[in-house]
Amino acid sequence: MSIYTKQTWTDNVTPVDKAHMDTIETGIFNSQFRDEKGVANGYASLDANIKIPVAQLPILSGAELAAAQITSDISTASTTAVDLVTIATGVTFENVKYYVEIAAQLLRQTAAGNAVIFALNVDGAGVTGVQSDCPGGANGSPVFFRIAWTPTAGAHTVKIQWNVSAGTGTLRLTGYAPAQFRIVKA
Repeated sequence: MSIYTKQTWTDNVTPVDKAHMDTIETGIFNSQFRDEKGVANGYASLDANIKIPVAQLPILSGAELAAAQITSDISTASTTAVDLVTIATGVTFENVKYYVEIAAQLLRQTAAGNAVIFALNVDGAGVTGVQSDCPGGANGSPVFFRIAWTPTAGAHTVKIQWNVSAGTGTLRLTGYAPAQFRIVKA
């Protein structure tokens, strides 16, 4: 991109007088170049419907960026992290704080005192996790976790993994609301 350098105009040198040349030049000087259209720190382009494409709009605080749900009972007896759900694949994130939220109406553990651990996995690497100490047996408890996460800017695949400290953990969903997993901008 070439930068325009403002000129000094003098009357009677060009067919247009100084006042008009200054007005024309100010318009040139204050305009943006085509290579700044649709890019960061540039200006938004318009689509065929004369609207700004969604990809060029900022994500508002509290806005849901990605979501997934599980609607059937699911259990694990694994004591190492295994995939539970993929929330986002190739979604572009900014380098700002997000919350990854996990909500289920009933989480059960076969034996009291054993924990069910949920972990955030980004691009194949564990990031952070939360633990739920569940009542054992037929009883269970609702769960809501919010994990704060600040990614590097760019596209990421985000999964929730889970495991138990011992016994079997079950997300009981039959007859209950689906388990919800979502990513929202802080």
